[in-house]
Amino acid sequence: MAPERRRIGLAVLNWNGREVLPLCLASLERAADASRHDVTLLLVDNASTDGSDAWAAAEHPRWELLPTGTNRRYAGGMNAALARLLPGAPDYVAVLNNDIEADPGLLDPLVADLEAEARRGAAAPRIHYHEARDRIWYGGGAVGRLSRVARHLGIRRRAAGRWLEAADTGYLTGCCILGRAEFWKTTGGFDEDFGFYAEDVDLSLRALALGWRLRYVPDALLYHRVGFSSGGGFSAAKLRAQRRATALLIRRHVRPALRPLAHLAWWGQAARGLAAGLGRGERGLLGSLVRSLLPGKREEARP
Repeated sequence: MAPERRRIGLAVLNWNGREVLPLCLASLERAADASRHDVTLLLVDNASTDGSDAWAAAEHPRWELLPTGTNRRYAGGMNAALARLLPGAPDYVAVLNNDIEADPGLLDPLVADLEAEARRGAAAPRIHYHEARDRIWYGGGAVGRLSRVARHLGIRRRAAGRWLEAADTGYLTGCCILGRAEFWKTTGGFDEDFGFYAEDVDLSLRALALGWRLRYVPDALLYHRVGFSSGGGFSAAKLRAQRRATALLIRRHVRPALRPLAHLAWWGQAARGLAAGLGRGERGLLGSLVRSLLPGKREEARP
């Protein structure tokens, strides 16, 4: 018996993405056409000023355009997508960044994996770097028990061995998450207190606490233009935002008595990340880290 045909609501979040939208929207249209399921396409625009919303409306009429009226950042923009799509009774909703290129076979392996067991709530694909296309950016994820820092498994490796095996995972990256409608309803979507970074980590931790299983599905493939959504590189503003987001994660998900240890664990992971970055020759990282410790205004984030 053939698998049942499902309804998928697919949402992309955009803020000033004129540079990346053409490849993103075209590739997702091909993925929708290649899927055996019924796919609805939604583009959420966080008050772009580069004309990307008007361009998308004119060049890609298959996409419903949902303007938010202001930059609600990642969490707010994705919650607007969920609020639009869930009343239509889809079986699944997928949320994606705009700085991606989808493989035509993206959607069906994600659905098939979740269909295999009722407590599998949401899944993410194997994600490669857009430029170094043979190298993994996300091959599943883990979250530090104390630091609450998320790390990508398989990063910078070639896809082979365990990275080609589907598995439960501790963290789904917001770059692409496909979840059951019930998953989105029971978790309540993203926490908008996270201005930039870690809203996907928080969602993953809350979902696991509710008993949902999170899945890494390597047969589904995506390419990610790493750095576009955050402005690129390791700027002081980016590192400062990551530190603030992690502090909020610790307050939300670590018992008060353990929070001092959690912050020490975070600094330990930051030091290891700094050493690894310097070892790879990433210039300016040390200066950015120092500047990130100084007072600074809150960053204007894409989306």
